[in-house]
Amino acid sequence: MTEHTLTPNSSSPHHVIIVGWDSRIRTFFARVYHDAPGATPENVLWEGINTGEYTNASDILALVTPYTDTTTVNIPKLTAALNEDQRISRYAPKSRNNAATRW
Repeated sequence: MTEHTLTPNSSSPHHVIIVGWDSRIRTFFARVYHDAPGATPENVLWEGINTGEYTNASDILALVTPYTDTTTVNIPKLTAALNEDQRISRYAPKSRNNAATRW
């Protein structure tokens, strides 16, 4: 499973935004949770938990864009990275399929 952590926008400074490709269940996933200091983390969004649910990177990114600082996160490059994660997941070494990056 690849994991890309995105920079939140100023309206969502305490959100943690994660997207990636889960090769085991063949779906893109997105998770957004609120993680303010002194509070219990609270899920805001969690998609891509069922087999084959999201097979298009753009669809999953559309869900997290409202929380993301798009001046910092290059969405076209992130889309390309997610598509590459999906494309090579069957052939890549385990370390590549478990890669984590920050945007």
